[in-house]
Amino acid sequence: MKSIYLKFVASLVVFMGIVPIVLAQSPAKPFVFDSVLDKYRPYKEQDIQSWVQANETTLARGGWRQYLKESQIARGQP
Repeated sequence: MKSIYLKFVASLVVFMGIVPIVLAQSPAKPFVFDSVLDKYRPYKEQDIQSWVQANETTLARGGWRQYLKESQIARGQP
């Protein structure tokens, strides 16, 4: 048990000695800030229609699966 502990401590010491050297050699990347609010789209009120007409429109367009496909294509998913 003692040898496992000593090996762990020794590897930790070696690791702690290597990490700062590796980090010091890598160049720092410039910070680029992308705000999620840049892509914000405000809510737009939709016209109210009867639920029967809404269901018929959905059925004519292929049902909820078609809407799912359209949303995945818009996000670049297969």
